[in-house]
Amino acid sequence: MIGTYVDTLFAFKLPEFTPLFNIRAHDSILCMQVISGPHKFVALGQSQGWLDIFKVQGNQNNQAMIVSSLQLPHSGYINQIVLSHTQDKLILACEHGVQVVSLDKTKKNVSIDNEKYLTGKLVSQIFQFDSQTLIVSVFNENGYRRINRVTEAIELIRKSVSNEGPSEDSEEACEL
Repeated sequence: MIGTYVDTLFAFKLPEFTPLFNIRAHDSILCMQVISGPHKFVALGQSQGWLDIFKVQGNQNNQAMIVSSLQLPHSGYINQIVLSHTQDKLILACEHGVQVVSLDKTKKNVSIDNEKYLTGKLVSQIFQFDSQTLIVSVFNENGYRRINRVTEAIELIRKSVSNEGPSEDSEEACEL
């Protein structure tokens, strides 16, 4: 699948690369996240805070329809979507901070949570380290932020960076 800046998502059958379907979204598609496999429900993050959930259907997965849409007020562009470890929330890296939305058990409906962080900061990337810790990258900052979702503590971590690899006293990259 590939989303475009002109509001259209295209899906292809691989490895033949034959078109399966295309679907029109509300706004420019900036990111997507599979929220139920295999590729049955997919969330689309868009400009102007639009979040669409679409369902892939048909005997050969050659049809799709939007089953839920939500425009998040004051979020701006949705740059990245992460499905939470519990798979009942979507964590969004947005133009105006981190926003969390809840998914119902069917994965068809989303609702806005009160859980927000770094309002007013352009969050470009997000990673859920564990159920209570988010790691985020804020545009134009040299470092990253660690957010404790339980205490709501936010820590800015700055590391000096060298192109020569890690030094003896620096932290190694996290293991995946």
